[in-house]
Order: sequence, then C-alpha cells, then structure tokens
Amino acid sequence: MSLLFDHLPHGPIVLDASAIINLLGCGDIQGVVRALGCVCLVEQRTLNEVQRHPVPGQNHGPVLDELRQLGMLSIERMTGGEYETYLSLVQGSITSRLDSGESAAIALTSRGHPVVLDENKARTVVARAFPNITFCSTLKMLLTAGKRASWPVDRVQQLVTSARRNARMGVPRGEAEALSELMSGVHGWPLN
Repeated sequence: MSLLFDHLPHGPIVLDASAIINLLGCGDIQGVVRALGCVCLVEQRTLNEVQRHPVPGQNHGPVLDELRQLGMLSIERMTGGEYETYLSLVQGSITSRLDSGESAAIALTSRGHPVVLDENKARTVVARAFPNITFCSTLKMLLTAGKRASWPVDRVQQLVTSARRNARMGVPRGEAEALSELMSGVHGWPLN
C-alpha cells in the first residue's frame, strides 16, 4: 500500500495561508500545482497573510504572480453570503474563533471546493460546524500531487523535507504516522 494516494477530489481547491507558505517552502510550488491539475483559489484576505517567502532571499510576490498569470492561482473575493460565514468565524467564541485568513478560506468552500488547512483548531472548527466541507493538509496535498504526477517517492520526500525545513510545515493530528511512513520509505516504495 502506498501513501501516494489521491486525497483530494479533482477540481479547484481553496488554499489557506499556511498551505501557500508551505508550498513556497517546498521549493516547487508551480510543479505541485501543475501536478494537481487544478486551479488554486485564494481569498484576498488569506493572501494578505502571506507576508514573505519562507526561503531567505526569495520574493513570494513574483512567484505567486506567475502562478496567477499561468491560470494556476485565482485571487478571489467573498460574496455577501460568504462574508457572513467569514464574520461568524472571526467573531465566534474564543474556542471557535479563527484568524482572518483561515476564516476567508473556509468561507470560499461554500462554492463546493475543498480547502487545504493545516491548523488543528481550524480543522476541528470545520469538522464541527461544517461537516460537509472536504479538507486536507499540505502533506496530503503533496501526496496527491505525487500520485497524480507519478513522481518517485523520493521527490515527494524532498518536497516535504523542504517544506518542513523552510516553512516549518506542521502536520495535523492524526497524520504523524503518514509522515513517518513517507519519510522512512516503508511499504516497499522505491527510494530512487
């Protein structure tokens, strides 16, 4: 059994700021998005949270602009109904209140697209308040890219290692075993 599995439905996906930062940190954001074969949607408030490239000496602006020009990244604005969802998330109780970028990303899921969230609190809020929303982590997005592009496992390992080193990519609760299996090369995967 391989962890290089399709963890996302085909079609557009919504990115949270942490996912964008992790993808920048992996060193090949364009290759990953191309391998996914979809458009990544980012709400303007979410994009505003990406203040710098996680790799010293690199500028995130031109990288994201190029993705936008290639039609791989779409900067979105919330509709009125989505804005109400956003407000309910940023103004919720202390246990359910989320930051602006996460809230904006979650609000866009009303369009029927999955969202990439890495923060445990955001994932818990979504699972409780919006049980019909599909979400995954950056780790599972990278595994999906590897599966769809038929990459060797060592390429996915390298992307994950770079994202963890450069962007301090966290792994949500419940996915530590998947990370361990990927990095140790169990299941007889070829480590080219």
